[in-house]
Amino acid sequence: MSNTEFPENFECPICLELLSTPVTTNCNHIYCISCISSHYRISTSCPLCRGKLNGVFTHDIKLEKRISKKNKSSQMKRRLEILKQLLENQKDTTSDDTSCPTTDLSNITSVYQQTFVLNNLNSDLQEARRHLIERRKIMINDCNCLRQALLATTTVVMVIIILIIAVALK
Repeated sequence: MSNTEFPENFECPICLELLSTPVTTNCNHIYCISCISSHYRISTSCPLCRGKLNGVFTHDIKLEKRISKKNKSSQMKRRLEILKQLLENQKDTTSDDTSCPTTDLSNITSVYQQTFVLNNLNSDLQEARRHLIERRKIMINDCNCLRQALLATTTVVMVIIILIIAVALK
């Protein structure tokens, strides 16, 4: 297990999402269990190193706990940054005014507008990422189909060459 390379940012190399139920292959690469299982049904080679997979994927509980901690930590950091930004905006709008900030309705409205914009932006980014992941899956599937067609064509050509040689030797 010491040879296992942890993926950058704990992302699955197949779906490019945060690893969900991470498993290790016999070649020590880490994927989501659902991603590598789906890939294994199509191809028995590792998507990263093209090594032969044996179909046994080991659940990595320690890595799953690290990912969970990192995910919680990054969510807290994001929330903290948003709160800091909102507080900065609050200070900027109240520095000239001596009134209580909670009574200023325009300031409260501004905070809600900023939150709404941030939520919509996050939603749009997630949708774009999902679209890219779907396109990548389609490309991988197309690539596997082409590889299988090429292998079948090569096999047919080799059989024809063998038959030609056999006829020529008679």
